[in-house]
Amino acid sequence: GAVWIQNRHDIEQGIAYASRSLSKAELNYSATKMQCLAVLLVVTKFRPYLCGKQFKVVTGHHALCWLVNLKDPSGRLAPLSLRLHEFDVTIVYKSGQKHTDADCLSRAPVDSAPPCDDDNDAFLGPNSFDTFAQDQRGQKHTDADCLSRAPVDSAPPCDDDNDAFLGPISFDTFAQDQRADPDLRGVIEYIEGNTDSPLKVFRRAL
Repeated sequence: GAVWIQNRHDIEQGIAYASRSLSKAELNYSATKMQCLAVLLVVTKFRPYLCGKQFKVVTGHHALCWLVNLKDPSGRLAPLSLRLHEFDVTIVYKSGQKHTDADCLSRAPVDSAPPCDDDNDAFLGPNSFDTFAQDQRGQKHTDADCLSRAPVDSAPPCDDDNDAFLGPISFDTFAQDQRADPDLRGVIEYIEGNTDSPLKVFRRAL
């Protein structure tokens, strides 16, 4: 089980929750390997939101804290260690007694989920450690490729230079256009008329 938590204004808020049952093969894993599998599945599931961000993985298994520091990973835990190197992640230990939010998801009984054909939802299905490592070795980065193959309708020709997204625009012109906008003009005047920081003013306005 896993809980994605963000700290906002010194208050921890749950953003997303995830869990799945173990396959028969995974039930034979050691405690450390089970914890590794959980971390691997979670960071893969939330990868679009984690890449390029600093984040912490809080675990109740102290042995995981050294994973991101392995210089020459080998063995069955190597796939996880290598996978984590693409993230700016810190693994910290938290006593299981204080880690009950994720722990309760691990113990919650669940019904068998129907098979899923969408690879993006593979988190909910059985995925052994060895199978994941094989998938990663054979996987290619197809993000840009899928965009180039996506069917799109031809865009009509544009005669208005103002609609050319890639057209040149100066900073002064951009600032003038913002002040000309009826919605943005009110925000700009409100911020400029206050001595507090723009962030505090914006929060009060919300």
